[in-house]
Amino acid sequence: LTACEKYSIEEDKWVGIPSTKERRQDPTACSVNSRKIYIFGGAVFEEGEWIYFSSVELFDTEEEGSGWRIVPLKESKGWTPRVYTGGIQVSETHIFLFGGYNGNHLD
Repeated sequence: LTACEKYSIEEDKWVGIPSTKERRQDPTACSVNSRKIYIFGGAVFEEGEWIYFSSVELFDTEEEGSGWRIVPLKESKGWTPRVYTGGIQVSETHIFLFGGYNGNHLD
């Protein structure tokens, strides 16, 4: 899916926000500084096979009208596209990703 929604606690209802750029299943999401949301990886099943994404998307909750954007990776060496990954912000400039699956068991 590319559809996205946010839940308004005050209004007790779901509200649509801009769709992601890429349709993906089982990506990892991580909130940064209670403002930005990053999504990593994920996959789609097309023509009988799984295609795993290495792309990263960013959504700034304070600039919702700008929508999601693809984040160009400065260094993608070592990043294995995957699903079911854990992610957590560990500093102002770093997010750790760990675990996951890409059709093979990852060490």
